[in-house]
Amino acid sequence: MKNLFKFAVIVSALFLFAGQGNAQLSLGVKLGMNASSLSGYEKASNFIMEQTQMNWTVSDYSIGYTFLPHIGAVAQYTFPQRIFLQGELLFSLQGCSEKTSDKTENVWMGFAKLPVYGGCKIKVTKNTDVIVGLGPYVAYGVVGSDGSYGDEGQFKRFDAGLSVMAGIQFKHLQVTAGYDKGFIDLMDIGNWKTTRDENNLPGVNMDCFRVSLAFFLQ
Repeated sequence: MKNLFKFAVIVSALFLFAGQGNAQLSLGVKLGMNASSLSGYEKASNFIMEQTQMNWTVSDYSIGYTFLPHIGAVAQYTFPQRIFLQGELLFSLQGCSEKTSDKTENVWMGFAKLPVYGGCKIKVTKNTDVIVGLGPYVAYGVVGSDGSYGDEGQFKRFDAGLSVMAGIQFKHLQVTAGYDKGFIDLMDIGNWKTTRDENNLPGVNMDCFRVSLAFFLQ
């Protein structure tokens, strides 16, 4: 939580600084779809199951992408040099699909997510720009499927990582595609770090591809 607080202070300072100059502020709403998965989760789950279930077969289990939405608010400062600073506050559903020999289920988590991008606008026509942005994100899990959080849960609530996006902005509309790479090992079961290190297992990190549509009110 301390890291989240520090990040929020830095972001607030950046937007306050931007507001003191000649930047143009645009506020809007954003929605879209995520294609997300958990890298390392398949190996971690197979290892745990092999230790606890005598009849477990690795070939019975695999991890895939799940497709879930995101929605929220967006604020963009555009500077005279066509550099922009964009912050978003999203409710984003992410996770993965678990496939066994007889069924497929979604493991999902609902995050309050705050990405902040610094980027540039490349003018294509009078009212159309190509935009490219890069920046950090922080997220906190507020809800999840059974077994995600709580005393019986297997995942940490806090996540942070790097986010990139590219797309087109036409007047009040912005269409983007992007990718978020989580840097936090989300696995949260007893002695996981020791088990991971002793058995040369990968960390469990969030991977999220997304497409989004934003509409700016001004």
